[in-house]
This record gives sequence, C-alpha cells and structure tokens, in this order.
Amino acid sequence: MLNLGFQRWQEKKLDDAVAIAQKVLPNPNLSQEAKNLLKLSQARQLAVATATNWQTSPLHIWNLMSAVEAARQIKPDSRYYATAQTSLKNWKTQLQDVMQLHLAQMTANLGQRQALEFAITQAQQIEVNRPRRLQAQTLVAHWKREVERIEDQPFILRAQKLAEPGTIPALKLAIGEANRVPEGRILRGEAQGLVYQWRRQIEVIQDQPLLSLARLQASQGQLGQAIQTASVIQSGRALYYQAQAAISDWQAEIRRAEMARIEAERKAAAAKDAQKKQTRNGTSIPQQWMKTLSLRRIHPLRQVMNQFLLSKNPLLLLR
Repeated sequence: MLNLGFQRWQEKKLDDAVAIAQKVLPNPNLSQEAKNLLKLSQARQLAVATATNWQTSPLHIWNLMSAVEAARQIKPDSRYYATAQTSLKNWKTQLQDVMQLHLAQMTANLGQRQALEFAITQAQQIEVNRPRRLQAQTLVAHWKREVERIEDQPFILRAQKLAEPGTIPALKLAIGEANRVPEGRILRGEAQGLVYQWRRQIEVIQDQPLLSLARLQASQGQLGQAIQTASVIQSGRALYYQAQAAISDWQAEIRRAEMARIEAERKAAAAKDAQKKQTRNGTSIPQQWMKTLSLRRIHPLRQVMNQFLLSKNPLLLLR
C-alpha cells in the first residue's frame, strides 16, 4: 500500500497519496512510514498551491515554510528520506524566490515609477535556473507595463484637454498629442481610440453643413439637387450612412411622384377616350344626314317635321 501511495505521490496525485497513507496509519508496523508519506504529501500540496497565481502573497510564504518544515521532519532512516531532501532543497529555493518577489511586489504596489523600477530590478535577479523564474518574468512584464502607463498617461490627459473646445484646430492638436504614445505600449490602444473618435468628430463638423443643405433643398421640393448635394459625403465618413439613408428616402419620393404622374396621365387619357365615345353614341344629329337634308328640296313644313323626327329617331325620317 505504501509503495502504491508513493507512486501516486510521484505522479502528483497527492490526494490519492494522502488517502492511502491514512489507510495505512492504523498498522503499527507501518505507522511511522505512513506518517512520513502523509507529511511529504501534504507538504507537496502546500508547495503546489503557491504556484497557482502569478502574484505572490503572505500565504504562499507560509505554505512554503510549512512544506520545508515538514520535509525536515523526515528522518534519515525513512525510505522517503532521499525524496524529502530533494523536495526540501527545491522548496527552500522556492521560498527564497517567493520572499524576494513578494518584497518586490510590495514595493511595486506603491505605484510610483521609482518603486516599479526597483521591483523590476529585484525580480530580474531570479536567475534562469531558479524554480520561480517564470513567475519573476511575468511580474517584470506586468511592472514594465505599469511604468509605460505612468510615462504615457500625460500624453492622454493633455490630448483630452486640447480636444475640449471641439473645434477642428483643437481636435487636430489633440490627435497629434495622442499619437505620441508609441506603438506596442500599454496605452496605445486607448490613445488610438481617442484619435479615431476625434477624427470622426472632425468629419461631422466638415460634412454636417452639406447634409443640412441637402435636407433644406429636399424640403423645398428640390429632390434631385438634394441627392446631388448629399452624394458629396464620401464612403467611410462619419455622416456617410446618414446621407445615404436620406438619399434613399428622396429617391423613393421621386419614384412615388413619377408613378403618380403616370397614373394621372393614364386617367386623363381614359377620360378623353370616354368622352369621344359618348359623343359618337349620343343623341346629336349626324352631320352626314344634316347635309343630306340640306341638299334635298323638301316642302318647308315637311322639312321642319323631318328635323323634329330626326332629333328623336333618325329612322323616322320622312321621305
């Protein structure tokens, strides 16, 4: 059982190693070695727990000190003595590194440039072959970013102050100041976000008069001229989509007006055709018949009667 427990320890399955050691504890012949395996497993659990966060804490120091103390309690006559001594050396080294990094971190937490630079110097002393080298390099990278923030924040603040008047000259000055934050720096993204915002603001100032003029022309019925004016606002500009939406509305209005004109012309033509048809089928005396009557020599009285009958029904014409 103890061999299986130690195998689980080597595999870093520490919970299993602890459970097996606890099962062996009641055995009086193996009780001491079970205790040693239990101490060694629990010590390693404490040491592993200190590597779960790239930042140090007092708890990490306490855990490593506890692990070191537990390893020291494994006596030379134990089957786990050699393993305990190897672990002891590693955990003592880790404890030294963590204490040094924790001191550096407490200094960096002051937030001043000099404090951050001191912390960076301290962390860089953790050499390549040390167990906490990766953690040290992670902290160094973080603190260097913080130094960059301190160095570049004045550019951002000055740029924001310059942009306050909201005029094109003021915004251009602000853009120039924000662009002083170099590429690859921690505040570069924030600076470029402000630059984009101010450039869009300049475009609005430049193009708003065109869009306002186009809307005025449209309100006066000059839809074609309004479309031409709004089309000057180019793609990619801040007001481009507003201009295109207005153009679409005006084009639709022009189409509706054209369709209404065509419909009105159709109705007028239909009414004219209906009037002509009514004239042909009406009760007026056909001109050919009136001409015939005028050429025939008829007694005046009969002519009067024919005209009367013709007005009522042409078929009743007296011959």
